[in-house]
Amino acid sequence: NQWSYYLAENSTLHWGLEGIYYHFEPGKITGSVETELQDAYALEPAAYLEHEWEPGQRWKFRYGLRYSSFYNLGARQVYNYANPQLPTNENRNDTLSYASGELIQAYDGWAGLEPRFSVNYLLNETESIKASYNRTRQYIHLISNTTSPTPVDIYRPAGEYIQPATVNQVALGYFRNFQQNTYEASLEGYYKTFDNIVDYRNGADLIFNESIETELLSGIGRSYGLELLFRKNKGRLTGWFSYTLSKTENRVRANDPTVAINAGEWYPANYDKRHDLSLVLSYQLTPKWSISTNFAYQTGRPITPPEGRFQYGSFSVPIYRDRNSYRIPDYHRLDLSASYDPPQQADKKFQSSWSFGVYNLYARRNPYSVFFEQTAQGGSFETQAVRLSIFATIIPFVTWNFEF
Repeated sequence: NQWSYYLAENSTLHWGLEGIYYHFEPGKITGSVETELQDAYALEPAAYLEHEWEPGQRWKFRYGLRYSSFYNLGARQVYNYANPQLPTNENRNDTLSYASGELIQAYDGWAGLEPRFSVNYLLNETESIKASYNRTRQYIHLISNTTSPTPVDIYRPAGEYIQPATVNQVALGYFRNFQQNTYEASLEGYYKTFDNIVDYRNGADLIFNESIETELLSGIGRSYGLELLFRKNKGRLTGWFSYTLSKTENRVRANDPTVAINAGEWYPANYDKRHDLSLVLSYQLTPKWSISTNFAYQTGRPITPPEGRFQYGSFSVPIYRDRNSYRIPDYHRLDLSASYDPPQQADKKFQSSWSFGVYNLYARRNPYSVFFEQTAQGGSFETQAVRLSIFATIIPFVTWNFEF
């Protein structure tokens, strides 16, 4: 629930309460032998209070505080380890059983405070600057060792061995309007830090693993970049152009150097994309017809390919070295469409419009993911990269929209 209270013409309070109950179903395998991972349960209550204040024509402040907590609940069995800071299957010693609704782990107290602050300053009628800071907590982790989202990605709640992630971000931006809001432009820079991010160990087995904590490590991260936006709002030709230059890195250290990722040095995060560009244009040919185009370009995401192999009996075992040391090919795509939208008539109860077009106009085979497989070549094995592309050709479409 959310509420607002107007203290004065230039002063408004906003506050709210929320509660989220989670039920995770990690998976089930059926067949001659049936196996099912334990379900997980959690509760996340939160409350916030925010004040919006405009002390003059040039200044606008917005500041507040959010408080969140998280409770990992039963029914569930939890393994105990002799070294809980670095759990492994070898140092597991016993198992604790929790009844339905029983508290397994609580994350509350001062750490759950999430302050946020922003200020806008109007330089003149067309220009302004904005600065902001905010802190957020994330209690659900996505655990994946693939180059793109897949159905086998794992979502795990914070618990005894997985800490909540904390993000702190500062940003500074400049905004300007041109020719009576016909054009607008903005340039914004940001810097983020991450604590308690989760990444998988080298050689981790993430698929259908009940003790997933033995395959994970905790570390820190940082992300920084510039975002540019230019938009045309009026006229027969409208659209926008955006470009983001950014860098996102993780660092995972450990007392045991064989466990640390990339020897404890910074390495690209799975979702690091150095360049991200979008161009969207629309042109009104007639009162009824318009055409539009959409072009997108993104730097390929990082991957970890094998850099060698060794033979163990009849098995060829790949050797991996640096995490995320290569990237899949860059992504880019062009879409084109035409729309027929007759003027709306107030006396008609039924209104409709048509859209015609093609996705992926030049049939770009963008990689959805890249994986590696071994093939027999003259009595030996060769490792080859295989690119999986989805919608790797021109795809026409027709859409009929109607309202009544």
